[in-house]
Amino acid sequence: MWELAENPHPLVFKKIIGRDNLYHIRIGSWQVVYAIENDRLVILVIRIAPRGSAYQNF
Repeated sequence: MWELAENPHPLVFKKIIGRDNLYHIRIGSWQVVYAIENDRLVILVIRIAPRGSAYQNF
């Protein structure tokens, strides 16, 4: 996951439809949901959760 700091757009990332600047990436059995603020070079990890519950109460 720490590679996101160097490359916030890895080959396997996906945009979350209907959400501005939110993306997700699968790492093993976990989903990492994160936001990118390119104008400030900030990557904000919003949630790390098992795949089945990553989007609950989102």
